[in-house]
Amino acid sequence: MNEANLTKEENKRVEILLNKYTKCISLNDNDVGKTSTIKHNIELINDVAIKQPIRRVNGELAERSEKTLEQDHTDGIIRPSNLPWSSCIVPIVKKCGGLRLAVDYRVLNSLTVKDSFPLPNLNDAVYNLHGSKYFSTLDLTHRYYNVLMDEQSIPLTAFSTSRSHWEFVRMPFGLCNAGATFQRLMNLVLRCFSWSECICYIDDALILGATFDEHFKNLNKVKFLGYEVSQKGIMPDKKNIEGITNFPIPKTVKQVCSFIGIVNFCRLHIPNCATIHKPLSELTGKAKTLIWNSEAENAFNQLKKLFTSPQLLAYPDYKSSEPLKIHVDSSLTGAGPILSQKQGGKIRPIAFISTSWGISEQDYASTARELAGLRWAVKKLDPFLRGRKFVMHTDNQPLIYLSNTKCTVFQVGWQEP
Repeated sequence: MNEANLTKEENKRVEILLNKYTKCISLNDNDVGKTSTIKHNIELINDVAIKQPIRRVNGELAERSEKTLEQDHTDGIIRPSNLPWSSCIVPIVKKCGGLRLAVDYRVLNSLTVKDSFPLPNLNDAVYNLHGSKYFSTLDLTHRYYNVLMDEQSIPLTAFSTSRSHWEFVRMPFGLCNAGATFQRLMNLVLRCFSWSECICYIDDALILGATFDEHFKNLNKVKFLGYEVSQKGIMPDKKNIEGITNFPIPKTVKQVCSFIGIVNFCRLHIPNCATIHKPLSELTGKAKTLIWNSEAENAFNQLKKLFTSPQLLAYPDYKSSEPLKIHVDSSLTGAGPILSQKQGGKIRPIAFISTSWGISEQDYASTARELAGLRWAVKKLDPFLRGRKFVMHTDNQPLIYLSNTKCTVFQVGWQEP
C-alpha cells in the first residue's frame, strides 16, 4: 500500500478492510491457503507407470533439499509415498541463495490428456483498463499449492531423492494442465465480478476502479501480465525492456529466437517492428548454424535503440464519440498500420502492428500493396473494430477512388472479410 497517496481517512478504511480479512492474508512463506472448490485430476492416455532413475545431487544440495522437503511435509504440501511412480527432482538455487525444488514432469506430461480450458486473451485483458484510476495486484502465496490434488491422481505426482520418496497432496508446478485448472478455479471464484472490476489471468489478478470508493489501494502504476499499467496507459515492464537493451549479440540460432521472442512480446509499442526484425527472422530457418551478417546486426542494434523509448499506448475508449482510426502505410518490404484514437484533444496510439511481405506481395504494384496492408490491418485489429465504426487513413490516392469505380475481381476479393 502506497500510504503517501492516501489520506488518513482512506488509510484507516484500508486498515479496517485488511483486519476484516486477515484469514486471507499469508503471514509467511509457509502459510499456504487451501481451497475445496476444485481439485486437480490427471487423466492418462495409457496406464504405464513412470519410473525414472534418481538424479545425483552433491552432498550439500542434497541436505538442503531434504530439509526443504521435510518442511513441505510439515506444511501439508507433500506426503511419503510407497507406490512405484517416480519422476526426477531438480534442485534450483535462486539468485538470493534460497532453494527451489522442481520436479521434471516431462514424461508424465507426455502421457497426460491435455486440458483445453480456454485462457483469457492477454491483449484483451490489458486493453480493458480504460477509465480505471486505481490499480492493485494480488500475489498468491505458492498459488498452485492452494489447490488439492484428486486422491486418484496423487500417486502420479510421486518423485524421489536418494533418501526419500514423496507424492504431492497439493497441485505442484510443472504439470501440463496446472495452468488450466488454476484458471478454471479463478473463473469460478471471480464469476460475480466483471472485467471492469477484476481481471485475472491464471495467477495474475488485477483489481481496478475509477474512484477510491470502488478501490481502496491508490497505486499509480502496477505490473500486470508483463506490462506497466496506469491511468495514462500501457508500457512494457522495465524488466522486459532491459532484457532487450542488454541482450548480447547472439551466437546461436536459439539465442536469435530468444531475442525475437522478447521483442515480439513488446512489439505493439514499436512502429514497423516486423519489418525491422525481418533480417533476424531470416536467420531462424532450417539452418542449424548461425551465419551473422551486417543486415542482422543493423536490425539488432536498431531494435535495441528503439526499445530505449517505447511508445506509451492508450486504452481504447468505446464510450467516446471519437472513432478508432487506422493509419496504414505499406512499403516494398511490409506494412505498419497504427490504431489510434483522439483522446483529451490529442491523437493517441493504441497499437502499432506490422507485417513483412513475402516474395509474392513484394511483386504487387504499390496500390495493391496498400490495399493488402489495409485488409491485413482490419483482420488483425478485428477484436478492436468489430461492431464499431472506424476510419481508415492511407496516403495512396488511387485507393480513394475504389468505392466510385468498378473493381477487378482481385480487388473485390480483398475487400471481402
